[in-house]
Amino acid sequence: MFEGIAEQKTTIPPIYVVTAAYLGVLLLILLRAPFVVILYPCTIFLVPEPSAWKWSQRHKSESMPPATMIEYERNGRHWRIIEFGVLLGGMYFFARRYSISLADVGVSFETPARLAAVGLAAGLGLLALRVVVGLWCPRIDSWEPQHPLARGRAWIWVILLVVGALAEEFWRALSLVTFLDAGCGIGLGVAATSIAFTLGHVCGIPSRMRGFREEILFTALVGVILAALFLAFRTLFVPCVAQLVLNLTTLYTLRRPPRANG
Repeated sequence: MFEGIAEQKTTIPPIYVVTAAYLGVLLLILLRAPFVVILYPCTIFLVPEPSAWKWSQRHKSESMPPATMIEYERNGRHWRIIEFGVLLGGMYFFARRYSISLADVGVSFETPARLAAVGLAAGLGLLALRVVVGLWCPRIDSWEPQHPLARGRAWIWVILLVVGALAEEFWRALSLVTFLDAGCGIGLGVAATSIAFTLGHVCGIPSRMRGFREEILFTALVGVILAALFLAFRTLFVPCVAQLVLNLTTLYTLRRPPRANG
Protein backbone atom coordinates (compact mmCIF):
# COMPACT_ATOMS: atom_id res chain seq x y z
CA MET A 1 0.00 0.00 0.00
CA PHE A 2 2.88 2.37 0.77
CA GLU A 3 5.57 0.79 -1.40
CA GLY A 4 5.78 3.70 -3.86
CA ILE A 5 4.51 7.23 -3.99
CA ALA A 6 2.56 6.60 -7.14
CA GLU A 7 0.80 3.67 -5.52
CA GLN A 8 -0.06 5.46 -2.31
CA LYS A 9 -3.63 6.36 -1.52
CA THR A 10 -4.83 8.85 0.98
CA THR A 11 -5.71 7.29 4.29
CA ILE A 12 -8.33 9.94 5.04
CA PRO A 13 -11.70 8.16 5.11
CA PRO A 14 -14.87 9.19 3.23
CA ILE A 15 -17.26 11.43 5.15
CA TYR A 16 -19.68 8.63 6.00
CA VAL A 17 -16.86 6.60 7.56
CA VAL A 18 -15.80 9.61 9.64
CA THR A 19 -19.40 10.14 10.76
CA ALA A 20 -19.80 6.48 11.72
CA ALA A 21 -16.51 6.56 13.60
CA TYR A 22 -17.54 9.63 15.59
CA LEU A 23 -20.83 7.94 16.51
CA GLY A 24 -18.86 4.92 17.61
CA VAL A 25 -16.69 7.13 19.82
CA LEU A 26 -19.78 8.66 21.42
CA LEU A 27 -21.05 5.18 22.27
CA LEU A 28 -17.70 3.91 23.52
CA ILE A 29 -17.14 6.95 25.72
CA LEU A 30 -19.55 5.32 28.17
CA LEU A 31 -17.17 2.37 28.44
CA ARG A 32 -14.16 3.63 30.31
CA ALA A 33 -11.29 1.38 29.22
CA PRO A 34 -12.14 0.88 25.51
CA PHE A 35 -12.46 4.61 24.94
CA VAL A 36 -8.94 5.30 26.20
CA VAL A 37 -7.56 2.61 23.91
CA ILE A 38 -9.15 4.03 20.76
CA LEU A 39 -8.21 7.60 21.72
CA TYR A 40 -4.82 7.37 19.99
CA PRO A 41 -5.81 5.94 16.57
CA CYS A 42 -9.00 8.03 16.55
CA THR A 43 -6.99 11.22 17.09
CA ILE A 44 -4.73 10.42 14.12
CA PHE A 45 -7.64 9.10 12.03
CA LEU A 46 -10.26 11.72 12.82
CA VAL A 47 -8.12 14.86 13.13
CA PRO A 48 -6.69 14.82 9.59
CA GLU A 49 -4.57 17.49 7.99
CA PRO A 50 -7.23 19.82 6.48
CA SER A 51 -5.96 20.12 2.91
CA ALA A 52 -5.43 16.37 2.54
CA TRP A 53 -8.89 15.72 3.97
CA LYS A 54 -10.47 18.12 1.45
CA TRP A 55 -8.60 16.41 -1.39
CA SER A 56 -9.89 13.01 -0.27
CA GLN A 57 -13.47 14.27 -0.23
CA ARG A 58 -13.15 15.56 -3.79
CA HIS A 59 -11.36 12.54 -5.22
CA LYS A 60 -12.67 9.75 -2.96
CA SER A 61 -10.60 6.58 -3.49
CA GLU A 62 -8.38 7.88 -6.30
CA SER A 63 -4.64 7.44 -5.92
CA MET A 64 -3.01 10.66 -4.82
CA PRO A 65 -0.54 12.04 -7.41
CA PRO A 66 3.10 11.91 -6.28
CA ALA A 67 3.57 15.69 -6.21
CA THR A 68 0.36 16.13 -4.21
CA MET A 69 1.33 13.37 -1.77
CA ILE A 70 4.71 14.99 -1.12
CA GLU A 71 3.07 18.38 -0.47
CA TYR A 72 0.46 16.95 1.90
CA GLU A 73 3.08 14.86 3.72
CA ARG A 74 5.06 18.05 4.35
CA ASN A 75 1.96 19.71 5.78
CA GLY A 76 1.11 16.54 7.69
CA ARG A 77 4.44 16.44 9.49
CA HIS A 78 3.66 19.80 11.06
CA TRP A 79 0.03 18.86 11.65
CA ARG A 80 1.11 15.73 13.53
CA ILE A 81 2.29 17.95 16.40
CA ILE A 82 -1.27 19.28 16.67
CA GLU A 83 -2.61 15.72 16.68
CA PHE A 84 -0.25 14.77 19.51
CA GLY A 85 -1.38 17.89 21.37
CA VAL A 86 -5.03 16.84 20.97
CA LEU A 87 -4.11 13.35 22.18
CA LEU A 88 -2.32 14.67 25.27
CA GLY A 89 -5.22 17.01 26.01
CA GLY A 90 -7.70 14.16 25.77
CA MET A 91 -5.62 11.97 28.07
CA TYR A 92 -5.24 14.79 30.60
CA PHE A 93 -9.02 15.29 30.64
CA PHE A 94 -9.63 11.59 31.01
CA ALA A 95 -7.07 11.19 33.81
CA ARG A 96 -8.59 14.10 35.75
CA ARG A 97 -12.13 12.83 35.24
CA TYR A 98 -11.31 9.41 36.69
CA SER A 99 -8.79 10.62 39.30
CA ILE A 100 -5.82 8.84 37.77
CA SER A 101 -2.60 10.35 39.07
CA LEU A 102 0.71 10.70 37.25
CA ALA A 103 2.18 8.11 39.61
CA ASP A 104 -0.50 5.63 38.51
CA VAL A 105 0.66 5.84 34.91
CA GLY A 106 4.34 5.60 35.78
CA VAL A 107 5.58 9.20 35.70
CA SER A 108 8.41 8.45 38.09
CA PHE A 109 12.16 8.87 37.70
CA GLU A 110 13.44 7.79 41.11
CA THR A 111 16.33 5.79 39.59
CA PRO A 112 16.88 7.45 36.19
CA ALA A 113 20.27 5.85 35.46
CA ARG A 114 18.94 2.34 36.08
CA LEU A 115 15.75 2.96 34.13
CA ALA A 116 17.69 4.47 31.22
CA ALA A 117 19.97 1.42 31.15
CA VAL A 118 16.98 -0.93 31.13
CA GLY A 119 15.30 1.12 28.40
CA LEU A 120 18.47 1.15 26.33
CA ALA A 121 18.84 -2.61 26.69
CA ALA A 122 15.19 -3.10 25.71
CA GLY A 123 15.65 -0.81 22.70
CA LEU A 124 18.69 -2.78 21.57
CA GLY A 125 16.61 -5.93 21.99
CA LEU A 126 13.93 -4.44 19.73
CA LEU A 127 16.59 -3.59 17.16
CA ALA A 128 17.86 -7.17 17.30
CA LEU A 129 14.31 -8.38 16.79
CA ARG A 130 14.00 -6.09 13.77
CA VAL A 131 17.18 -7.59 12.33
CA VAL A 132 15.77 -11.10 12.80
CA VAL A 133 12.51 -10.06 11.15
CA GLY A 134 14.58 -8.47 8.38
CA LEU A 135 16.13 -11.85 7.62
CA TRP A 136 12.62 -13.14 6.95
CA CYS A 137 11.46 -9.97 5.21
CA PRO A 138 14.45 -7.99 3.81
CA ARG A 139 12.31 -5.07 2.63
CA ILE A 140 11.39 -4.13 6.22
CA ASP A 141 14.83 -2.53 6.66
CA SER A 142 15.62 -1.74 3.04
CA TRP A 143 16.59 1.79 2.05
CA GLU A 144 13.77 3.26 0.03
CA PRO A 145 13.43 6.95 -0.90
CA GLN A 146 9.63 6.53 -1.08
CA HIS A 147 9.37 5.50 2.58
CA PRO A 148 7.50 8.16 4.60
CA LEU A 149 10.38 8.39 7.10
CA ALA A 150 12.86 8.99 4.28
CA ARG A 151 11.11 12.16 3.08
CA GLY A 152 11.20 15.55 4.76
CA ARG A 153 13.81 17.11 7.03
CA ALA A 154 15.42 14.68 9.46
CA TRP A 155 15.27 17.10 12.41
CA ILE A 156 11.50 17.42 12.04
CA TRP A 157 11.16 13.64 12.18
CA VAL A 158 13.40 13.54 15.27
CA ILE A 159 11.09 16.01 17.03
CA LEU A 160 8.02 14.03 15.94
CA LEU A 161 9.52 10.75 17.14
CA VAL A 162 10.47 12.18 20.54
CA VAL A 163 7.10 13.86 21.10
CA GLY A 164 5.36 10.80 19.71
CA ALA A 165 7.18 8.45 22.06
CA LEU A 166 6.15 10.53 25.09
CA ALA A 167 2.53 10.81 23.93
CA GLU A 168 2.23 7.15 22.91
CA GLU A 169 3.71 5.75 26.10
CA PHE A 170 1.54 8.03 28.25
CA TRP A 171 -1.47 6.80 26.25
CA ARG A 172 -0.39 3.17 26.54
CA ALA A 173 0.10 3.44 30.31
CA LEU A 174 -3.24 5.18 30.79
CA SER A 175 -4.99 2.53 28.68
CA LEU A 176 -3.42 -0.37 30.57
CA VAL A 177 -4.18 1.17 33.95
CA THR A 178 -7.83 1.71 33.03
CA PHE A 179 -8.10 -1.82 31.67
CA LEU A 180 -6.77 -3.22 34.93
CA ASP A 181 -9.01 -0.94 37.01
CA ALA A 182 -12.02 -2.06 34.96
CA GLY A 183 -11.15 -5.72 35.61
CA CYS A 184 -10.64 -6.44 31.90
CA GLY A 185 -7.42 -8.39 32.38
CA ILE A 186 -3.81 -7.83 31.37
CA GLY A 187 -3.96 -9.95 28.22
CA LEU A 188 -6.90 -8.05 26.78
CA GLY A 189 -5.31 -4.71 27.63
CA VAL A 190 -2.00 -5.64 25.98
CA ALA A 191 -3.74 -6.95 22.85
CA ALA A 192 -6.02 -3.90 22.56
CA THR A 193 -3.23 -1.37 23.01
CA SER A 194 -1.04 -3.24 20.52
CA ILE A 195 -3.75 -3.16 17.84
CA ALA A 196 -4.54 0.52 18.51
CA PHE A 197 -0.81 1.37 18.49
CA THR A 198 -0.47 -0.24 15.05
CA LEU A 199 -3.52 1.59 13.69
CA GLY A 200 -2.09 4.87 14.95
CA HIS A 201 1.09 4.26 12.95
CA VAL A 202 -0.72 3.26 9.76
CA CYS A 203 -3.28 6.10 9.77
CA GLY A 204 -2.74 9.63 8.65
CA ILE A 205 -0.52 11.51 6.22
CA PRO A 206 2.36 10.98 6.52
CA SER A 207 2.14 7.41 7.69
CA ARG A 208 5.12 6.07 9.62
CA MET A 209 5.24 2.86 7.61
CA ARG A 210 4.71 1.60 4.09
CA GLY A 211 1.88 -0.62 5.22
CA PHE A 212 2.91 -4.07 4.04
CA ARG A 213 1.91 -7.06 6.12
CA GLU A 214 5.27 -7.88 7.73
CA GLU A 215 5.80 -4.28 8.84
CA ILE A 216 2.31 -4.13 10.36
CA LEU A 217 2.87 -7.40 12.25
CA PHE A 218 6.25 -6.19 13.52
CA THR A 219 4.70 -2.92 14.76
CA ALA A 220 2.01 -4.90 16.60
CA LEU A 221 4.70 -7.06 18.21
CA VAL A 222 6.59 -3.94 19.29
CA GLY A 223 3.35 -2.71 20.86
CA VAL A 224 3.09 -5.93 22.88
CA ILE A 225 6.69 -5.62 24.09
CA LEU A 226 6.33 -1.95 25.06
CA ALA A 227 3.17 -2.78 27.00
CA ALA A 228 5.01 -5.59 28.78
CA LEU A 229 7.84 -3.19 29.69
CA PHE A 230 5.40 -0.77 31.30
CA LEU A 231 3.67 -3.54 33.23
CA ALA A 232 7.01 -4.95 34.39
CA PHE A 233 8.56 -1.66 35.57
CA ARG A 234 5.48 0.57 36.07
CA THR A 235 7.21 3.59 34.58
CA LEU A 236 6.95 5.46 31.29
CA PHE A 237 10.70 5.95 31.16
CA VAL A 238 11.67 2.39 30.15
CA PRO A 239 9.30 1.94 27.17
CA CYS A 240 9.95 5.57 26.12
CA VAL A 241 13.71 5.03 25.91
CA ALA A 242 13.23 1.65 24.22
CA GLN A 243 10.91 3.16 21.60
CA LEU A 244 13.26 6.06 20.92
CA VAL A 245 16.24 3.74 20.45
CA LEU A 246 14.27 1.68 17.94
CA ASN A 247 12.65 4.59 16.08
CA LEU A 248 15.69 6.87 15.84
CA THR A 249 17.87 4.01 14.63
CA THR A 250 15.21 3.02 12.10
CA LEU A 251 15.01 6.64 10.93
CA TYR A 252 18.78 6.69 10.38
CA THR A 253 18.73 3.33 8.58
CA LEU A 254 15.91 4.24 6.23
CA ARG A 255 17.47 7.61 5.33
CA ARG A 256 21.00 6.28 4.74
CA PRO A 257 21.57 5.39 1.07
CA PRO A 258 23.29 2.03 0.54
CA ARG A 259 27.00 2.17 -0.24
CA ALA A 260 27.97 1.38 -3.79
CA ASN A 261 29.92 -1.86 -4.14
CA GLY A 262 33.52 -1.46 -5.09
